[in-house]
Amino acid sequence: MKNLYIVSSPFQTLCATEAKFHFQTKNNILLIVNYSKDSHDNIHQIQNIVQLSSWDEIIIIGESSKESKYKEYMKNIFTLKKYKYEFIFVGHFGQFQSILLANLVYKNLYVIDDGVITLELHKKELNPFVKKKREKFLKRVKFLRYKIFALRLNFDKKKINYFTMFALQAYYGEKIVHNNFIFMKQLLQDKQRDKSFIYFLGQPLFPSLIKEDDYIEALANVKRFFQEKHIKVIYIPHRRESHLESIASLEDDFFTIEKFSDIIEAELLKKDVLPMGIYSFLSTALFSLSSIYDTLEIAAFELEIEKFLTKKEAIANVYKTLEDNNISIIRNYNG
Repeated sequence: MKNLYIVSSPFQTLCATEAKFHFQTKNNILLIVNYSKDSHDNIHQIQNIVQLSSWDEIIIIGESSKESKYKEYMKNIFTLKKYKYEFIFVGHFGQFQSILLANLVYKNLYVIDDGVITLELHKKELNPFVKKKREKFLKRVKFLRYKIFALRLNFDKKKINYFTMFALQAYYGEKIVHNNFIFMKQLLQDKQRDKSFIYFLGQPLFPSLIKEDDYIEALANVKRFFQEKHIKVIYIPHRRESHLESIASLEDDFFTIEKFSDIIEAELLKKDVLPMGIYSFLSTALFSLSSIYDTLEIAAFELEIEKFLTKKEAIANVYKTLEDNNISIIRNYNG
């Protein structure tokens, strides 16, 4: 029997690698489904994670624009249908993943983390006892295309288990296996810490979720918070963060911007010297970093919920989940 790992982002790939190490699976197929808007960076970062361990077979969907994705999906569904699987791990439940799972024979199905999206998947989308909204007409039509080829459209969500860094509560007897990032910890060597600087992880919060002025003001307060302690802030932009001009206005001896080529979890493996700590406003990387790099100070600076233009409840839930996972929240910094 084979084992299948389905990923579409660098962090999902990291979690797939951890799952492979944790469950000690053999005959492993890594299926990369690439539909990121920043396709080049996404594939580059995924490939760098892939190189950390060995895979028996790697399939990439969506790397070429010459073939329609529907044709790619169909070709790979029928290819993968030939095998039976001991384990399947998946981090995203798009149209292709759902159809694929409905048509494969497997013993164990596990969700791997995709940031805090996993919390919503567990609570609502993948909870078989929660009534789902009726799908839009166009989406139903797209699903029906697969029925022409006698493919099933739905998989049994009661077969879903979780390999996760979050402390999830089982709803119906599903297995919750904790991801302690043991593989990543094995790669760590004794590294020195430099207490003169910290990393601050950026996110694409403005202009969609928060006003630019409010974000810059909060970031200026973070800078002041550390400057008073004579600690330099190195700001690490998110790969989808495009409005860096206003952030660059904060640059001086105590604040600089540095772009990483890999996700933070992997980037730190390449560093000879680690920072005193890693901070952010909301980055879900704080969850994984607190487990992998447990000698570093990991904390979140809280943005006032009232300043968010939308998704206030979801933002509040993220901060609550951070605290539930023993990650400190810094509130008294005038942010």
